[in-house]
Amino acid sequence: MLSLDEQEKLHKFYIGLELDFKLCGLDNIYQYFPEKPSEGLRAIIKIDSLLQINYLSDSFNSQLPTLKQDITIIPYIESRLKQVQNIHLKTKYLHLIYAITKDNRYLDKCITSYKEVLNEYYESYEQRYNIVDFEEVLTTMIELSKKDKEQKRQMVIFVKNYLKSPKTPNRIKTIIIEILQQTNILPTQECTEIPEIAINLASLELDKNFTEKNLLIGLHFANKIQNYKIAKQINEALGDYEYSNIIAFEKGNQNLAIPLMNKEVYKRIVNYYGAAHQTAKMNKALLELKENDQHIIIPKLTVKIPVKNQNEKNRLIKQYLDRLIQENSSQICLRLCMGGNQLLFIPQDKINASVEESEKRFYYTQFMQSVVVDVNRNDRIVDNTEHLRYEYYRTALSITLGFIRQYLTATISSKKLSYSKLSKFLLNKTFFGYPLEIIRNEKIISYSWLQVIDIGVKEFFKQFAKAMRSQDADWRFTIEFLSLKFEGILRDIVSLSGENIVKQNRKGEIESCLLDDLLRTDIIQHTFDEEDIMLFYYTLTHKGLNIRNNVAHCFYKPQDYYADQALLVLLCILRLVKFIPSDALSKK
Repeated sequence: MLSLDEQEKLHKFYIGLELDFKLCGLDNIYQYFPEKPSEGLRAIIKIDSLLQINYLSDSFNSQLPTLKQDITIIPYIESRLKQVQNIHLKTKYLHLIYAITKDNRYLDKCITSYKEVLNEYYESYEQRYNIVDFEEVLTTMIELSKKDKEQKRQMVIFVKNYLKSPKTPNRIKTIIIEILQQTNILPTQECTEIPEIAINLASLELDKNFTEKNLLIGLHFANKIQNYKIAKQINEALGDYEYSNIIAFEKGNQNLAIPLMNKEVYKRIVNYYGAAHQTAKMNKALLELKENDQHIIIPKLTVKIPVKNQNEKNRLIKQYLDRLIQENSSQICLRLCMGGNQLLFIPQDKINASVEESEKRFYYTQFMQSVVVDVNRNDRIVDNTEHLRYEYYRTALSITLGFIRQYLTATISSKKLSYSKLSKFLLNKTFFGYPLEIIRNEKIISYSWLQVIDIGVKEFFKQFAKAMRSQDADWRFTIEFLSLKFEGILRDIVSLSGENIVKQNRKGEIESCLLDDLLRTDIIQHTFDEEDIMLFYYTLTHKGLNIRNNVAHCFYKPQDYYADQALLVLLCILRLVKFIPSDALSKK
């Protein structure tokens, strides 16, 4: 039994809840708890402390086993339900008792009670209440209705009545169709009217943010019901809308951010018009995008490596080079194939350590985004850490490639290296000379990897000899030929190892794996070390020079081919000698 004082405190507590409790807007229920309640009083009102909890949350679910075992909870809530008049408080009690029992008898009462609260928020919309309250309550109702098939059917009817009513404010209709998208409660056959509703709401909206919201929701439902005609209409409207986000920019304006922001808007415009099949509008936007790009200036953060005692370093490098060129032809060919720090490729642990140090020193770069610009001046946002790794690698390569050029010049001049010596080495001492077979049109075709690359490698030595004589070299054939053959040999490696060289796309169609897919396969990751794979990625993919893509799509112009590209592609090809299939190894 409670004392008279405790009964008075309990009475005040219930009055406070009755007067002030709201499903939305009550920040702290504990303000009504009696000060220093006794154990008996605390035991009575402890259930009320659950009223502010989200019953779909992990914190509540973790308490459920304990709550279900407490035999005092359900009787307490049922007794309170007989007393309370506040519809918000009654609704919350009903939701709590259903969340614990999962009894559908309470589900029906709970949803009915929520409807009363929703109507209250709806009626007070003209008083400019926070529309979020309406949104929160309706979302909760829909999630509850999913627990029962009949409740879900009735909820669909209930919500669509709001949309059909001419009295429902447009802003509330927008909130409703947004909730329908998020909760995915509507069966496809019930969505047919939503795109038209969304288009109409967008045309009447004065706030451009809500205009876009309506159009995007309409596009979602148009795609869901596969009404591509109306989807094109909405895409065109979105393209038209995006022009309102273009910021006027005049030549001489010092705000470098404006062209960058406009570029992203123009990209969206082009995509929307493209999806709408509005070719004329898309081409116009592309021209405007090109004009906008003329004003873009992207600051570059350069990586500088301090050099101490450069003369001593040059002396040591020359001494090391003199020792290397004393080796015989086979050893020279092997070094070119193996790479590594013997050819002054920077070790990966050094790159990782440098990146880690830079991120600590220039910690503010975490608030920036790294941008890579390709050969066509298209920019792409990339991960800061990954970009920094490849920037260090690029900087270190300037030393590495300079050393390898000296190495090639010295060994070619001394007749220890030539195309014939390298091809002989590949033929007799690597898997490049191993006979392979494929069946085409019921015929067996025999070939070797050396036959695949021979004319490209031969052309490299021809052009390098010109460069040694200070003549103009043409690297186009070498770069184009060998970069594509690298992918072909890589595909053979993956296939010989029993891994897939095809994949299923999003449409369920079978297509060939791309270069990036092949580089991620188990056999490539196990055969080649981290430095090899970084060389492949830097030389041939979008993480670096992207030579393979630029060649395959004919993006390069004659001025875009240069010696270092040819050398890198050759080194990638030669690095593939590290692969030896187990059956070939056993035969040898």
